[in-house]
Amino acid sequence: MVGTSTRYVRAKALGVVSWLMAGALALVVVPSAHAQKTQYVPLDQIQQQFGNFFDPVNKSITGFFSVAERFTGTALLQRAGVPAFQGLSTNIPEFQTFANEAQGSLDGVPIPSGSISVLYAFDPKLEVFTPVERPMAPAISQNAPTNGRNMLTLGFSYSYLDYTHFNNFDNDNVFFSVSRGIPFSTLGVNVPADLVEVMYFNFKLRQQFYGFSAQYGVLDNLDVGVFIPIVQTDFTGKAVSNFFAQVTDNTPLPDGQVAFKGNFLELKNDGQLHLFRNLHNLREKDIDEVFAPHQGVSFKTSDTGIGDMILRAKYYYGLIGPAEVGGQLAMSLPTGDEDNLEGVGSVRLDPRLVASVANTLMAAHVNVGFHADTDNSDLDRFDYSVGGEYRATGWMTVLVDQVGRYQVQGDDIHKFEIVPGIKLNPYKDLVLGFNAIVPLNREGLTTDWTPNGTAEVSYHF
Repeated sequence: MVGTSTRYVRAKALGVVSWLMAGALALVVVPSAHAQKTQYVPLDQIQQQFGNFFDPVNKSITGFFSVAERFTGTALLQRAGVPAFQGLSTNIPEFQTFANEAQGSLDGVPIPSGSISVLYAFDPKLEVFTPVERPMAPAISQNAPTNGRNMLTLGFSYSYLDYTHFNNFDNDNVFFSVSRGIPFSTLGVNVPADLVEVMYFNFKLRQQFYGFSAQYGVLDNLDVGVFIPIVQTDFTGKAVSNFFAQVTDNTPLPDGQVAFKGNFLELKNDGQLHLFRNLHNLREKDIDEVFAPHQGVSFKTSDTGIGDMILRAKYYYGLIGPAEVGGQLAMSLPTGDEDNLEGVGSVRLDPRLVASVANTLMAAHVNVGFHADTDNSDLDRFDYSVGGEYRATGWMTVLVDQVGRYQVQGDDIHKFEIVPGIKLNPYKDLVLGFNAIVPLNREGLTTDWTPNGTAEVSYHF
């Protein structure tokens, strides 16, 4: 049985190598009229289709990412021992950036502040706590004052995230450069061109984020709290790679071939010439222009679970001149399923310095902090937010924040967002909030916009 299994795996491996080499050589000998449409193999059928050639297969979103990166022709031909592909890197840096962004997607979503929206102060004459006439607290940032001793604030939040872009690519048309610079001569073909490979990647990633929070004032100037998210994730993805020819001089290739010329990609189809100035202009159909029975990998899943829990403490130092000054320390715990993007899989620490000013009509704040991942320093980043609140009426405050995140190592992603919103105080200590997170740039994984709703109620004990 062992010998039979080994022969089966080798046969599957040889089959994979055969169609990859046929596709590569077809670039220079077969017109694209014979192209066949890509067939996508579901992730849970990969081992059935290819035996243990892709072992192990983790049937999850991160497992799909792993198989997609190993499904490229360069990786498969290198694993099969084809001499021309030995020594080439099988890593796809931009694809790894995408995977890192997806796995840390929830870690970058601003969460409700947890600060009490209607601030109370003790009136010694009346010997009761009375509301302070000032705008309500920020939605996703912090102002410096704490809730106050024995004040409990319970909150609920909802966010809907639909990721539509990765860098400047639309989510249904992402391309990654896999490998470059393999001369055709090393494959025994006398053509003045190099072999390159491009991966096409299509994804849909939608997440609904239900947050439950509690913040309690243990001292006049110290609050402690917890934030517990429930995450629903819907993901669909497919990936396929193809070889192209990069022309090394002015010698034309036969019609029906795809070729890079410098920074241009030329698609020659039945004598017609189309120019693509960069990978952003490619489409899935261009993968099918070369003769080969292309196979890709696909995956679809929907899952709901507890995300990464956040513990936080906030301290109010007091006034320094006109400014209220405080600090917050948050710790994220790896309670979510990282394989299905409901958690990050590591402990993160977020110290933050907070400064704010306020009068009866307007308020402003600045938050600066550092996000430290205890397992992976490449995910460390510098965070800031700056914004203000306007008390339009006694029961409505208009809010705006500008949020920035600078990844200091690793993928070096910088994100900037504007967050307009309102808070309403319709009854006693019940506060409702509505805001939208709108990206200002397209670095990394981004949505068109993210709607958020919040509700909170406070009790004094």
